Amino acid sequence: MSTKSIAFDWLPQEVLENIAFFTATVKDVGPPSDLLSLILSCRNIHRALSPEANPHLSARIFKHKFDISAAIRRLGPQIATPVTLAKELCKRFVYMKRIRRRTDTRIRTADNSQMLGELLWFAYLMMLENDEKNVKQLREFAGMEQWLMEYWFDDDSASLASKVLSEDGWPLENEHNSLAMWLFWFFLRPGMNIARIV
Repeated sequence: MSTKSIAFDWLPQEVLENIAFFTATVKDVGPPSDLLSLILSCRNIHRALSPEANPHLSARIFKHKFDISAAIRRLGPQIATPVTLAKELCKRFVYMKRIRRRTDTRIRTADNSQMLGELLWFAYLMMLENDEKNVKQLREFAGMEQWLMEYWFDDDSASLASKVLSEDGWPLENEHNSLAMWLFWFFLRPGMNIARIV
């Protein structure tokens, strides 16, 4: 056994969790990627800190990075269990990484429609529950504004807005476009230069 793992083995669980929490929250925005190195440093630490083994730590990280008060007011305290928040932490960063890659902004095959709907509902619900942290994650980490600009204004956009407007039509009225329009208004800021972002 290495000296490094022996030193950590002597630490009380609470101290180890605090080290892990501060490692995971060095940056307010983005996934707790710095925590991964710590978790992978040895088996004992992995057993003590992995999301499966320690949902309390993941729930604490979730509360640091995301807003939870509005969701609790709307759905009740049962949605804020450590296990639920640990799963939600992973799910949110999976979706936000997909938004960051702008995978779903352009016309694709029909099998992508379900994922596009899930992403739009995910971002819309995050904005409904926003008290500051959610919009910060979506704006600064996921790049939601740029995603929306491509979705609406790219020549090959999934909204088909550019295509139908060039034919003197009106953007399609469907669930995806409705959610994307609400998100566009949520993210629209005074003085925003749309031409520069596109």
